[in-house]
Amino acid sequence: MTDSVIKSLTRINNISRQLLSRIQDLHADLQAPSQNQADEDDVNNSGEMIVDTELKELMLSRQRLITELFEQHALAEITAQHLLANEMKSLDGELLNLSQLYKHVLAEQVINIKKRKK
Repeated sequence: MTDSVIKSLTRINNISRQLLSRIQDLHADLQAPSQNQADEDDVNNSGEMIVDTELKELMLSRQRLITELFEQHALAEITAQHLLANEMKSLDGELLNLSQLYKHVLAEQVINIKKRKK
């Protein structure tokens, strides 16, 4: 059973790192100044759909693995792997913070777009 818990926690942590990386990439893309808005809009629209789908798949996979972990294993088994469990908690906090930051950046962009249209 311990092997199974370790594998589950490791997979969850790996997916969490992938999510963090993708969100950081999106944040960096949003912060980059645009030079040719029309060309960039076409590229961004197709790229955003791919990234959006990828993010959703990673989030769903992560959620499924977390649910399975807690359904299939006793809390004592999970907490026995405290290093991996703490890493999962830490990555979760990073995901939450980065997601909130990303949400704030998007909200600012929407406000700026509305101001330009007026």
